[in-house]
Order: sequence, then structure tokens, then C-alpha cells
Amino acid sequence: MDILSDLPLESSEDFSIAVNNIESGWMDLVIATSEKRFQYSASYLTDPLNDLLEATVLLLTKQSCHSRFGRLFKHSAMVVHDLEGNMIVWLLHYSDDIFTVVIWKDIDTGLIEDLCSYNLDKATYEKKTFEDLPDLTNNLLFALKGSPESFAKTLTATFDNLGAKFPDEEDRDHWGFSYSKTKFQALKKWLQNK
Repeated sequence: MDILSDLPLESSEDFSIAVNNIESGWMDLVIATSEKRFQYSASYLTDPLNDLLEATVLLLTKQSCHSRFGRLFKHSAMVVHDLEGNMIVWLLHYSDDIFTVVIWKDIDTGLIEDLCSYNLDKATYEKKTFEDLPDLTNNLLFALKGSPESFAKTLTATFDNLGAKFPDEEDRDHWGFSYSKTKFQALKKWLQNK
């Protein structure tokens, strides 16, 4: 059984990602739906928006994603936002024209990588690890599913808003403001072709 079916999945149609402030190596992010909201400050030790952009483009264009430990995943990607003491872990999964986004605070990244390598299959995980699957609702912030276009639009709007909110050209090459223009264009092109 797919582990995603055990989670309380909600629609991703009204999901948003907003950048409030970027200062001194910290990026203040707000992730929200109409039902709930979570705010956190991601450290410069990771590249929060660029990592989400890259993982999303790779999944949507059906390319494999590399894990932090060198594994390749075909339908899933894990993105970690380091809070220097805590972590926000994003699991992105794209299969059967459904894009799923699951976000936890302080979940074991090794567990998520193992699940990705077993194609998110609970029985395979338990057989390979000789352990029961831990409760994935612990520290769960969001469990969302919807169309891939919906998440692509959310991410596009996030980058568009970043440029509008911080128009100073001087900042554009600094951490938090810079991102892969190639990946962003690939995301926009993917959306145009839908």
C-alpha cells in the first residue's frame, strides 16, 4: 500500500508559498492553505526556493531526482529546509498526473529517503527494514494533493512575487534572491504546454 494513502491528504488548489523577509542569511517563509498556515525561517545552509524549483522541474519533466545521499528517485523528491536546529522536510511526488506535497517538521530524512527508494510502498519498507512504518502524521504540517499545474502555478507565483516584493537589482545575485533562471523558464514552459 502506498504510504500517501494513509495520510490526511487535502487539496493543494489554494496552497501558497510566500517570502516575507530575506536578511542576514535567513529567509522567512509562510506556507498556507485556506485552512492553516505555518511560518518558519530557513537558513542559508540550504537554498529553499531554488531547491523546490529544481525538484519540481525534474519531476514534471520526468527526470530522476538525486537524494542527499546520492540515490536516484523517479517519481519523488525530498527537499530539506535547514532551520539550524530544526528542519522542514518536503516530499514531492508526481505520479498518475497527481502532484503530492507532504511537509513535516523534524522528520527523519533517512526514513523519507528509504520510503522514496521503495516507491513509497509500505509493505516493501517493512520487508526491507524489518520494522513497522512509523506514524507519518507525527510532526506533519501539510499533506496536499492536486494537479501538477496547480503546484507549478504556486511556485511560479512565489518567484514572481519575490521579484515584485524585492525589486532592488542589487539584491538579485545574493542568496535567497537568486535562483536558476533556466529551471524557472523550464517551469514556465512546462505550464504553457499544458
